[in-house]
Amino acid sequence: MFAATLGYWRRPDSGCDGALVFALRDLEPGAGWGLLDSDGRSKASWFVMRRMSLPIAVLLAEDGLDGLRIDAVNDSDNTVVGE
Repeated sequence: MFAATLGYWRRPDSGCDGALVFALRDLEPGAGWGLLDSDGRSKASWFVMRRMSLPIAVLLAEDGLDGLRIDAVNDSDNTVVGE
């Protein structure tokens, strides 16, 4: 869910200019909103956020009856060439 949401927000036509992280770290052990647990260890959402925040990314999404949507994002100064 987290990857799908961040991927949607990063699409060129989404109209979103970014996302805010509610909490970097959980305050207590157990389920929480943070990207890190209360001991500072990475949770699954941390790895998704790290992957989705890369300056060069290829985003894949199911676009309903329109099939598969592929967006290539290049937020770096480098030119990327691919097939």
